[in-house]
Amino acid sequence: SEKETDIFLLADQFNRGKMFMTKSAKGNAAMVNLKAGEKAMAFSSFSRASCYLKEGLSLVCDRNWKQNYDLLLQLNTAQAEAEYCNGNFQGVGEAAGLVLLHATSFEDKLRTYFVLIKTLGAQGQIDDARQIGFQVLSELGESFPSPIPDQSIIITDLKESIHALIEAGGMVNFKEMENTKKIYAMKYLDILGTLFYSSKQVYGALILNRMLTLSLSHGICKESCNAVAYASYMLCELSLDLNGSNLIGRWALLLLEKLKAKEYESRVYFIVYSSQSWVKHMKHSIEPHFHGFHVGMQTGDVHSAVLN
Repeated sequence: SEKETDIFLLADQFNRGKMFMTKSAKGNAAMVNLKAGEKAMAFSSFSRASCYLKEGLSLVCDRNWKQNYDLLLQLNTAQAEAEYCNGNFQGVGEAAGLVLLHATSFEDKLRTYFVLIKTLGAQGQIDDARQIGFQVLSELGESFPSPIPDQSIIITDLKESIHALIEAGGMVNFKEMENTKKIYAMKYLDILGTLFYSSKQVYGALILNRMLTLSLSHGICKESCNAVAYASYMLCELSLDLNGSNLIGRWALLLLEKLKAKEYESRVYFIVYSSQSWVKHMKHSIEPHFHGFHVGMQTGDVHSAVLN
């Protein structure tokens, strides 16, 4: 829209005249660049977002965290996220390192820990990602025993949670989760689960069980869509209950629509329609997989797009 375009034009004009700005004007220009960077991220224009955020950082005089704490926190956090989407893992490390060094509260570090876990996972450093993720989850009140329980116990618990999910009608009529710590915990469980489902399946089952338990007891959030979708797949794998899996898959799609979880649409489509191919002919899944690919590319979920 015209208003959205204006923020880019305004940032560009500020950046052209930055050599002539006063200190206070540079602070205002840095904030405009932050907003432009966030808007570019929303448009999946990640390289452009990084450029605006770098400009914003260059405008903060002396990079003084004591005087410009909120602005530098937001700029560096957003920069870490943009560089992850650009595949610039060194850039992620630089921005994340500054946030973790200077942030004064655990809450201010949450977004940065999240992108750091994704970056480690993308580089195959799964154990390092798990260690950071479990530390954060412990701070959020969702700790895991060490060592983890025997695989047979984990699978039994997961089957019970999937049965509870079925009895709850897929949670499609549940209220939305309100506890902020639980919402953050679901985000961290979700990203860790994504790393573990293919590489450390015992951990994947452990995390899926916790996500289902939290959703059943505290209400649903966007990440619940992924948990229900994975439950659909796991029901096939554990019990060969193809009809039950198909039913849970349809609930995952309903939750996706109800919660407007566009950012997870590509992943949910991949999981659900991959599972449904065991029940229906593959030709019925071709169009949904194409849809999942296009949505994933639009939202920056390239991994799920490629899987589709």
